[in-house]
Amino acid sequence: WRGEKGGGEGGGTGGLPAESFKCCTIAMVDIVGYTSLCEKLKPMQVKNLLDRFYTELDKLVDKHDLYKVETVGDSYMVIGGGEFVEGDSGATQVERVARWCLETIEVSKQIPIIMDTEGDPGVEC
Repeated sequence: WRGEKGGGEGGGTGGLPAESFKCCTIAMVDIVGYTSLCEKLKPMQVKNLLDRFYTELDKLVDKHDLYKVETVGDSYMVIGGGEFVEGDSGATQVERVARWCLETIEVSKQIPIIMDTEGDPGVEC
Protein backbone atom coordinates (compact mmCIF):
# COMPACT_ATOMS: atom_id res chain seq x y z
CA TRP A 1 0.00 0.00 0.00
CA ARG A 2 1.27 3.45 -0.83
CA GLY A 3 -0.30 6.24 1.19
CA GLU A 4 -0.25 9.34 -0.96
CA LYS A 5 -0.18 12.33 1.34
CA GLY A 6 0.61 14.78 -1.43
CA GLY A 7 3.44 17.24 -1.97
CA GLY A 8 7.14 16.62 -1.46
CA GLU A 9 8.78 13.81 -3.37
CA GLY A 10 5.49 11.98 -3.92
CA GLY A 11 3.80 14.79 -5.85
CA GLY A 12 0.32 16.09 -5.14
CA THR A 13 -0.67 19.45 -3.75
CA GLY A 14 -0.09 19.07 0.00
CA GLY A 15 3.05 19.68 1.98
CA LEU A 16 3.84 16.14 3.15
CA PRO A 17 5.80 13.55 1.16
CA ALA A 18 4.16 10.30 0.13
CA GLU A 19 4.98 7.29 2.28
CA SER A 20 5.13 3.62 1.45
CA PHE A 21 4.90 0.64 3.79
CA LYS A 22 6.06 -2.89 3.20
CA CYS A 23 2.99 -4.37 4.87
CA CYS A 24 -0.10 -3.00 6.58
CA THR A 25 -3.77 -3.85 7.08
CA ILE A 26 -6.55 -1.32 6.53
CA ALA A 27 -10.16 -1.43 7.73
CA MET A 28 -13.02 0.95 7.03
CA VAL A 29 -16.32 1.11 8.87
CA ASP A 30 -19.56 2.58 7.56
CA ILE A 31 -22.90 2.88 9.34
CA VAL A 32 -25.54 0.92 7.44
CA GLY A 33 -28.50 3.16 6.65
CA TYR A 34 -26.64 6.35 7.61
CA THR A 35 -28.19 8.53 4.88
CA SER A 36 -31.77 7.53 5.69
CA LEU A 37 -30.98 7.81 9.40
CA CYS A 38 -29.81 11.39 8.89
CA GLU A 39 -33.07 12.22 7.16
CA LYS A 40 -34.99 11.14 10.27
CA LEU A 41 -32.81 12.68 12.97
CA LYS A 42 -32.14 16.27 13.92
CA PRO A 43 -28.60 17.52 13.20
CA MET A 44 -27.60 17.47 16.88
CA GLN A 45 -28.86 13.90 17.23
CA VAL A 46 -26.61 12.87 14.31
CA LYS A 47 -23.67 14.73 15.84
CA ASN A 48 -24.22 13.14 19.24
CA LEU A 49 -24.59 9.68 17.71
CA LEU A 50 -21.31 10.03 15.78
CA ASP A 51 -19.53 11.50 18.83
CA ARG A 52 -20.57 8.56 21.01
CA PHE A 53 -19.74 5.98 18.36
CA TYR A 54 -16.37 7.47 17.38
CA THR A 55 -15.34 7.87 21.02
CA GLU A 56 -15.85 4.14 21.50
CA LEU A 57 -13.98 3.32 18.29
CA ASP A 58 -11.09 5.54 19.39
CA LYS A 59 -10.85 3.51 22.62
CA LEU A 60 -10.68 0.31 20.56
CA VAL A 61 -7.96 1.80 18.36
CA ASP A 62 -5.84 2.37 21.46
CA LYS A 63 -6.67 -1.06 22.88
CA HIS A 64 -5.54 -2.85 19.70
CA ASP A 65 -2.47 -0.70 18.93
CA LEU A 66 -3.87 0.67 15.68
CA TYR A 67 -3.77 4.07 14.00
CA LYS A 68 -6.90 6.06 13.12
CA VAL A 69 -6.36 7.43 9.63
CA GLU A 70 -9.53 9.37 8.94
CA THR A 71 -13.20 9.93 9.68
CA VAL A 72 -15.45 11.38 7.00
CA GLY A 73 -19.18 11.44 7.64
CA ASP A 74 -19.97 7.95 8.86
CA SER A 75 -16.75 6.40 7.52
CA TYR A 76 -13.97 5.55 9.96
CA MET A 77 -10.61 4.22 8.72
CA VAL A 78 -7.87 2.49 10.70
CA ILE A 79 -4.53 0.93 9.84
CA GLY A 80 -2.47 -1.77 11.49
CA GLY A 81 1.19 -2.18 10.67
CA GLY A 82 3.12 0.35 8.66
CA GLU A 83 5.29 2.52 10.82
CA PHE A 84 2.46 4.04 12.85
CA VAL A 85 2.24 1.80 15.91
CA GLU A 86 4.49 -0.92 17.19
CA GLY A 87 2.10 -3.36 18.83
CA ASP A 88 3.60 -5.28 21.73
CA SER A 89 0.75 -7.74 22.23
CA GLY A 90 2.36 -10.38 20.03
CA ALA A 91 -0.60 -10.28 17.65
CA THR A 92 -0.05 -9.53 13.98
CA GLN A 93 -1.53 -6.39 12.47
CA VAL A 94 -4.13 -8.54 10.69
CA GLU A 95 -5.22 -10.08 14.00
CA ARG A 96 -5.37 -6.68 15.71
CA VAL A 97 -7.45 -5.13 12.90
CA ALA A 98 -9.75 -8.18 12.79
CA ARG A 99 -10.32 -7.99 16.55
CA TRP A 100 -10.99 -4.25 16.23
CA CYS A 101 -13.60 -4.97 13.53
CA LEU A 102 -15.35 -7.61 15.62
CA GLU A 103 -15.42 -5.38 18.70
CA THR A 104 -16.61 -2.44 16.58
CA ILE A 105 -19.65 -4.45 15.53
CA GLU A 106 -20.41 -5.27 19.18
CA VAL A 107 -19.95 -1.62 20.24
CA SER A 108 -22.34 -0.50 17.49
CA LYS A 109 -25.07 -2.64 19.03
CA GLN A 110 -24.67 -0.81 22.35
CA ILE A 111 -24.90 2.78 21.05
CA PRO A 112 -28.46 3.97 21.62
CA ILE A 113 -30.13 5.74 18.74
CA ILE A 114 -32.81 8.16 19.81
CA MET A 115 -35.33 8.25 17.00
CA ASP A 116 -38.90 7.42 16.06
CA THR A 117 -38.38 4.87 13.32
CA GLU A 118 -38.27 1.13 12.83
CA GLY A 119 -35.07 -0.86 12.50
CA ASP A 120 -31.63 -0.29 13.84
CA PRO A 121 -28.72 0.77 11.70
CA GLY A 122 -25.78 -1.56 11.85
CA VAL A 123 -22.10 -1.39 11.04
CA GLU A 124 -20.21 -2.93 8.15
CA CYS A 125 -16.52 -3.54 8.57
